[in-house]
Amino acid sequence: MPELLRSAGYRTACIGKWHLGWDWPLTGGGHVSDHYDGPHVPRSAAQEIEASIDWTQPIPGGPTSHGFDRYFGDDVPNQPPYVFFADDRVLQVPDARKPVDLRGVDGPAVRHWRVERVLPRLSEESCRFVRDACRESPERPFFLYLSLTSPHTPIVPTREFLGRTDVGPYGDFVMQTDHVVGRLMEVLQDCGIAERTLVVFTSDNGSPARSGIGTEGAIGSVIGKFGHRPAGDWRGLKGDAWEGGHRVPMIVRWPDRIAASRTSRRMTVLTDLYRTFARLAGVPVPSEAGEDSFDQCPEWVTATRTGPTRDTMVHHSQVGVFAFRRGPMKLILGTGSGGYSRDPVAVTGIDGQLYDLERDPRERVNLWVHAIDVRESLSAELQAQRDADRSWFGATTAESGSASVGVAPRPPR
Repeated sequence: MPELLRSAGYRTACIGKWHLGWDWPLTGGGHVSDHYDGPHVPRSAAQEIEASIDWTQPIPGGPTSHGFDRYFGDDVPNQPPYVFFADDRVLQVPDARKPVDLRGVDGPAVRHWRVERVLPRLSEESCRFVRDACRESPERPFFLYLSLTSPHTPIVPTREFLGRTDVGPYGDFVMQTDHVVGRLMEVLQDCGIAERTLVVFTSDNGSPARSGIGTEGAIGSVIGKFGHRPAGDWRGLKGDAWEGGHRVPMIVRWPDRIAASRTSRRMTVLTDLYRTFARLAGVPVPSEAGEDSFDQCPEWVTATRTGPTRDTMVHHSQVGVFAFRRGPMKLILGTGSGGYSRDPVAVTGIDGQLYDLERDPRERVNLWVHAIDVRESLSAELQAQRDADRSWFGATTAESGSASVGVAPRPPR
């Protein structure tokens, strides 16, 4: 997405956590990828690799290798290295180990690293980027991807937010998250671009419902201790195949083009942002790209439909359980949650789940043996998408969406 938008003249920045492919340079030459193929390095080899990293060299594989002009942020807040990154380098060379009072994986750290300072720093950097972009090139559109470390563990609200809610540290951290977004909205307003800036606020998965006590708390503890259910009435927790695992709020704000207080029940996946943003920016989508992306412009801004509509959705749980939805019907190829929840569907002779989310949104009435034709149809469609490696089957030639025809008079920020 940043590569696509940069090709359309957008200034691009990523602020926040990024843990998607840093290829660490090694002392004496080469990179970690020369020795390990895949997304994870075995923990047994981690210390040996850490000792071989040349922290002074640029690190390929990060945001600036994937279309972002600028990056500032950190890794997962409870995994090493505990250090800030600026573009493709660490801001400081680690000279210590993880603080003993920080719950997380041991590893290299900057001396006196305090995880409580991360979220305020990300807020500061994102606001600075917007101000600089508006001052230096006021007519040039920008794309900011702000990937917050909250409310992920460690749950560490700063002093001014402690005790501000009746949902414990977790609630306080969510309030601080709202504050960070609020500050950014104020900057957009101060720069005079709030009305013509498209803002999307969402999350990548459901909550594990930790209380945040001791910076973490057991899975589900915010429910038991404070009676707060982050997923509302949806069944399941973070990473589950049930709806609470992946169904999250999504707020889209663009006063110039989207009426306030509108709601939508249309199926949307975060991959849809790619084709949607391309349409709004008026940039063609390469024929091989966007294989799981559907244009949501008609739903957002009442634009003319020019391609397929999303009517199916693939879920994939934390431990690899596939689920598939078409309309209100949802198939799960397993008997449990496939994630954090410990609430199995233990019925002899049943090896899967089938729910009608319209009639049974809490996924309690398993139709696996009662609607065999639906089950088989959904299974076949899921397998077809897996075999094709795509869920979008539109035109095979490059598309072109115009931001001046049926969408917007000019590209959004």
